[in-house]
Amino acid sequence: MKSVLRVTIVSFVVSVMAMCAFSQLALADTPREMHVSCTAPNPDHQKGLHRPKGDSNHWEFKIVLDGNAHFVKDQGPFWEFEGIDGNDPDWGMITGGKTGDSSMEWWAPTKTDKFKVRVYGQISCGNGGDGKPIDFSAGWEGEVCPGVQKIQYNDPSNGYVDVTDTLYVLKGTKVTFKAIPDEPEGSFCEGEPHWDGSAGATGTGESKEVTFDTISTSLTDYKTVSVSEGNSNTEKTVNVVVYDLTPKLILDDPFDGRSETRLGIGETAKLSYDVEPTDIGGLVLQYTKQSGDATLFANQFTAGDSDSDVTLRITLASGPSKGEYRELSRTVVTPSAYMIQEPGSGVEHTNGIAGLAFHAWVYLTPKDVSFKKLQVREGTGTSIVTADINGANTQGAGYFAAHQLGGVHHGEGAWQPVISNSIITGSRVGLFDTVGLNNLPAPYASANTIDAFAWPIQWWYKNNGVAHELALFTHYVTIDDAGTVTISKGGAGPVTKAVGAATTNIHPPGYTEP
Repeated sequence: MKSVLRVTIVSFVVSVMAMCAFSQLALADTPREMHVSCTAPNPDHQKGLHRPKGDSNHWEFKIVLDGNAHFVKDQGPFWEFEGIDGNDPDWGMITGGKTGDSSMEWWAPTKTDKFKVRVYGQISCGNGGDGKPIDFSAGWEGEVCPGVQKIQYNDPSNGYVDVTDTLYVLKGTKVTFKAIPDEPEGSFCEGEPHWDGSAGATGTGESKEVTFDTISTSLTDYKTVSVSEGNSNTEKTVNVVVYDLTPKLILDDPFDGRSETRLGIGETAKLSYDVEPTDIGGLVLQYTKQSGDATLFANQFTAGDSDSDVTLRITLASGPSKGEYRELSRTVVTPSAYMIQEPGSGVEHTNGIAGLAFHAWVYLTPKDVSFKKLQVREGTGTSIVTADINGANTQGAGYFAAHQLGGVHHGEGAWQPVISNSIITGSRVGLFDTVGLNNLPAPYASANTIDAFAWPIQWWYKNNGVAHELALFTHYVTIDDAGTVTISKGGAGPVTKAVGAATTNIHPPGYTEP
């Protein structure tokens, strides 16, 4: 029980102290009662009062007599203040304050200036001859301060400008606001004005920096910044819509399954953005390339000519978020290539004659980007022939050398477009390559040997008028002593035909290109 009692007493003391502190705070900005007695007839004047112009709160100035003190007849109380007898109409509204009154009320001042209120006269604390008059005096001093006329914000281009409508601010932007007093040459009272609002502004002072970190859910979900001088009658509020931008590239070739984060060289796209809330419009934006091999004219993007990491930026060009930006990174890749035999096609071969031919298609990779802005062609090459003699591969000998097929030059082909893209196969070049070697006469290779014909041919791609090496495809042919021929090129094949195989065509009856 003793410990409980101690806790109760301590709690009570703390509560009383808190109440006293609260009372002192509450009285600090309003007039306090002046207690007058015969032993203390002249209490200290209360100084440092301030109130905003137009404040509708009623201030009461009051003297209270303590002990057995009473006013001496016809000797007060007398009041002195700026508005007495109507000599200053801007003083505001007043009741009381007449000779003999112990209090007065004052509200709605319309002039900013310093003020003094004084009450004086005589009191007595006795009767008859023992009640000698004692002079008393009490007073209050302070200032009527300007109210808030408007709010300005610090525009990055124009300095402080008036807020006349809803502000649109990019998430994360720091905006400095300034309260403007309603007197041209006036200044706010010390410790004024007060800032608050749902955007998180707090504290006092002429200006306040606010960071907007919470996105508005709609165009009416305002993040507010409010400021007032002393009371809500002078409060001004700015409505802010906080939005965010997410840059995106709208690809000109958006085939199914393609990558959203990388592009083939030469690819084109439009730099755009998503905005939240979605209905915001009228944003003034600047589009720039920050790094990497690419070009950006306005918001039209073209990937460059080399493997590169590209960074693009969208920057706010006006308003409170001018200079703030969002960035987007993408990877640009160069092509590789491979060949396959034309899907669904056959092999050209004549019964009784060594040799064959087939069609090959060329594809560019990676498969998840587009290379439709490129052109491709087959370049030159010179053949090499070899023979397997006694287990040793000998260049310039054997069947193909005997038929003068070594050192054959391959001519350069025409440039061909890239005609389609597929996540399954890659970007297809619009040509077919006839891969073959036909009409090979007997006798064939020596017994138990395989002779070879190799034709390494350089392929090229062209982007923006500049040619680059693409791949080296080797047209490779072997023949054995029975006249069986096997051919491959660039990954297409190998395809094999014996001399005695039936006659066939590359495109059988009813063939339709897939």
